[in-house]
Amino acid sequence: MALVYSTTSFAVSAFASCLAALIVSLLAFSSREHPRFEHGVSIDLCSTSSPERRKFVKICRQAIPPCKLNPFLLSSGHLHTLWNLATARRAPPCRFNRILIEQKDPRYAGSFAMDFFHGVQDGQIAPSAFGASNAQPRTSTINQEQKQKLAKNDVRPMLIILPGLGGGSEEEYIQETCQSVTEKGDWEVVVVISRACSRTILTSKLFYHAGSTWDLAQAVTWLTEMFPNRPLYALGFSLGANILANYVADEAGKCLLQAAMTVSNPWDLEKSLDALQSSWFGKETYLRALGTTLKRKALANAEQISANSGIDLDAVRRAKYLPDFDLAVQVPMWKFKSVRHYYQATSSAHRVASVAIPFLVVNALDDPISAGAAIPSNALATSAHAVLCTTKHGGHVGWHCIRGRRWIAGAASSFFDEMRNWRLKEDVNVDF
Repeated sequence: MALVYSTTSFAVSAFASCLAALIVSLLAFSSREHPRFEHGVSIDLCSTSSPERRKFVKICRQAIPPCKLNPFLLSSGHLHTLWNLATARRAPPCRFNRILIEQKDPRYAGSFAMDFFHGVQDGQIAPSAFGASNAQPRTSTINQEQKQKLAKNDVRPMLIILPGLGGGSEEEYIQETCQSVTEKGDWEVVVVISRACSRTILTSKLFYHAGSTWDLAQAVTWLTEMFPNRPLYALGFSLGANILANYVADEAGKCLLQAAMTVSNPWDLEKSLDALQSSWFGKETYLRALGTTLKRKALANAEQISANSGIDLDAVRRAKYLPDFDLAVQVPMWKFKSVRHYYQATSSAHRVASVAIPFLVVNALDDPISAGAAIPSNALATSAHAVLCTTKHGGHVGWHCIRGRRWIAGAASSFFDEMRNWRLKEDVNVDF
């Protein structure tokens, strides 16, 4: 009897295990999707090592891997978005070396920081050419003497990363991307920090906003002068994606970047705001959190912020949601007529037609913050330089997999690693 019971129990247990494995396999299979690519008449790019030419959209299709996400998060873009909080310290902590840059344009007086990736703390990745021997666990500041030692003849490609609203090099998705891009050992990565973010302070009365391209422009110029032999690329997340898209469009044919990629760009800030305000959850969760983030940074620099005429610190303290903060700070600081005027003037959706470098756009259609309706699909479709890549799932800067890093970190790494082999026709100067 005992033997029969044991055999039966084993059979039931084996069946249950097989059923569980089958369910997991089906879930994993159902979570796999191929991103959708939309484009117009795509430009031809030239190989840097052969006479071959290839359509930019074909390069994107080949470089971007299938999107295989955690099947238990697929029911809602909110889950992928909020899961960012649950994975706050998943990746090994990274080290960065910080350089402080003074803005040269007197219209935008102040300073900002650039954090150069220096490897992971446990030493899995070798220190970069910027390495300061006394690097602290997270960030150390490079002094003037160390600046002079930076190798100008270094030809390794460099990726410039712009974090989302209020973020910096300490963000998990930034560190995952830095590690993914540099795993092959021949990339350098620098994170451009917006003013008052990532433990920096305001050195003037000017904060930053959704259209602040001037610090990025100076960062690109500084890097070009410091490393004249390095090809530069850029990657922007969320609000950083909006700033990057504005910059690339403003520079048009004069852009010093070889290629750029945006992730979870809100594009049309009015439409994205309206989508968030249309639900209690969107307003009370996201707009409240975003507003609180900026309010804390502004109040931490209250003396500088209050030097702007028209800014009432009491109004800043009362700001509850993101539009409240924008009304209290951004509108008077930058002389916009209203919050709506501010969003209209800084939305990259209205400028994307001017992009003149290879430009990959990645958005998840279930993104609760960057609304699908805000994506300028028609404008992107008429641009020969842009390719729109969308996934059904992923949320806002989410795309979480069951194991390992975010899908978007690997996708960005794969894209830029492939793009280093291609140039616009007019940029190629190779003897074959």
